[in-house]
Amino acid sequence: DLRIIRAALAPLSSTAAQAPMMHAAATTLAPEWQAAPGLSPSKRGRRPAPRRAASTALRTDARRVSDSARMQQRGPASTFAAASSSPTTPVSSSSTTQNPQPKPGSPTATIRAPSLLPALLVEVVERLRNDPVVAGAVDLAMSTLQLPSSGFGIGRRRGGVAPDPDRMLLIEMREDWVEKLPLGYNAIEQDDFWSRHQDIVAARLVQLVNTSGELVVSVAWDSARGELRRNERSHVQTARRVFTSLGPAFVKMGQGLAARPDLFSPESVEELARLFCAVPPFPTSEAMRVITRELGVPWWELFVDLGEYPAAAASLGQVYRGTMHAPGAAGNALIEVAVKVQRPHVLETVSCDLFILRRITAALRGTPLGAALAGTIDQASLDLWSAELLGEFDYTHEADNAQRFKASLDNHGMQASVVVPRVWPGLSTRRVLTTDWAHGRLLSECTQSEIAGILDIGMHCYATQIFRTGLLHADPHPGNLVLTPDGRLVILDFGQVVEVPPGAQYAMLEAVAHAWHRDYPALCLDMQQLGFIPLGTDIVPLAKRIPALMDPWLDGGGVKNFDPDEALEMMLEVQQEFPYITLPPSFRSIGRAVSLLEGIALSTNADFSIVEAMFPMAVERLLTDDSPQMEAVLEYLIYGKGGREAGVFEAKRVIEVVEALKVTVEVATAEAAARAANEAAVAARKEAARPPPDAVHFLPETSEAAFASARRSLPPSPGT
Repeated sequence: DLRIIRAALAPLSSTAAQAPMMHAAATTLAPEWQAAPGLSPSKRGRRPAPRRAASTALRTDARRVSDSARMQQRGPASTFAAASSSPTTPVSSSSTTQNPQPKPGSPTATIRAPSLLPALLVEVVERLRNDPVVAGAVDLAMSTLQLPSSGFGIGRRRGGVAPDPDRMLLIEMREDWVEKLPLGYNAIEQDDFWSRHQDIVAARLVQLVNTSGELVVSVAWDSARGELRRNERSHVQTARRVFTSLGPAFVKMGQGLAARPDLFSPESVEELARLFCAVPPFPTSEAMRVITRELGVPWWELFVDLGEYPAAAASLGQVYRGTMHAPGAAGNALIEVAVKVQRPHVLETVSCDLFILRRITAALRGTPLGAALAGTIDQASLDLWSAELLGEFDYTHEADNAQRFKASLDNHGMQASVVVPRVWPGLSTRRVLTTDWAHGRLLSECTQSEIAGILDIGMHCYATQIFRTGLLHADPHPGNLVLTPDGRLVILDFGQVVEVPPGAQYAMLEAVAHAWHRDYPALCLDMQQLGFIPLGTDIVPLAKRIPALMDPWLDGGGVKNFDPDEALEMMLEVQQEFPYITLPPSFRSIGRAVSLLEGIALSTNADFSIVEAMFPMAVERLLTDDSPQMEAVLEYLIYGKGGREAGVFEAKRVIEVVEALKVTVEVATAEAAARAANEAAVAARKEAARPPPDAVHFLPETSEAAFASARRSLPPSPGT
């Protein structure tokens, strides 16, 4: 582990003199650790070490020792570690500053081969050398390794970095320090906070490198040798463990990858999908203390039962399935609720990780690689993602989002096919959220045929959000969507809900119409309206280059139609030729939601096209909106570029519009029938279960059996 840490941290040093310091620490501690008894990989105890002054900064269980041992047996990774950090050969200052050319075929030479991931690593290391905060943190981390046993420990002074009981590595700070962290995203305040706590940043840096070093080196090695795809399964398994260990921010990254089956093999997607529902829980006793502290009274005074174990665990919190007395009902009427409890120490951990990521993106700014990754890995993208992620830590904000979202869908008649659990505001605080319990299975646990059966409802629901309600659930990954036994869709987790203004709705409707007919000059104008291209820019050169990138995607199948090397080279060329193209902040959340939806659909249909799926819903909006702007788009769909004035009537275009309308009518007919069945079932139950004067019964609002019966009775293709 020390060899990995030294190899990764030494280049980040701001002065060459610190490399021998790190070498001295490695040569001093390594023999003692190697000679220490009881280091069996199967043993779960802590690693013994005489020098434990920085133990809170480097706490590692036997699993980490086992991982390190496996790395040293693998070959390429251990060769890299030995070549760059031999504990018996001092590192000269000239080797740190002059950066000599590596010998051809050596591990270091291979790492510097021209592929995306190695280039990213080299670029980041070179740029971070000049970052004073990172350099100071690294200096402190290396100095801490040499403290005598009587020296201070980071954990004893201000709270350290240590694994919580579920082996998720978190930053553990005192409550009075955490209270000074802003709940929302404020880059200036957070940078100021962590710049004054470089000791904790240093410990987290060591932890990140120690945990992910093997994965990063192995992936870079295989990428440079062209064997990344062959060893994909092994890398994904390691990545899933690394994401889980490093905490919420990295689990979120892994979830984003898991929602894209076109990027990985089915086995790899299945492995990453465990991040949705298989994150280890923290102790129930701690969760009960959080509930009691947040709600002000012991939990048993508010709930009848919460269960001994959580029903689900996620990166930010875990959910308990409980029961409580129905408000306003006499007797023993009970209702089932879901109580979500925030995981301790996640706020400070995520905040520190975002601080480190901001430093990395700052190091990339102004470099060719940074320009190529603009819109994907840049400061603006990170700021938006950080704001969304930190916004999820306030459950009162999520409760408000859920209630607004439910009202918006109900106003458009979707309550029969889409369920948003009711929120109990009196039992919800910043760290505790109580809602109705949703019966069903997560989409991540459903079969492909089951997902295919709910796909039309899901696409119609999200198209309604984008094109009609203007309130979008921006995190539709399979762990936030539930399929009920009667075939309805339940949407969970409203920490990320964004508004889509009317202007953006109109522009996206036009973009769908133009993309459908592959009218790229018009699509470039839509991109100007959406903020991708500055107004007044000459779009003719760009319109000539776009087809090579857009045509394979519009054909369906996600990225499978792209050759990875050719696509990357083409994107770099486009970015260099048209540097003014950016991903506007207002569109990043929308793009992420659409990407997640496309990933879910691709898991059931390898040739799925998101534009083809959204086109019927766009036509529905065009046919029901009499605004001049929408009439112009409708004329374009029927007549082409010239509209009615051109006098060109294309039967094919009319047929496409009619077919799209047929799809929307079928979905609307099914939803109307389900809604009628729901109302009839509720009325029948109330009539049949009318209570006597001296008794009160709790009546559920819906009947799952009635829904299932009504859906089975629908004709396969109802007429218009």
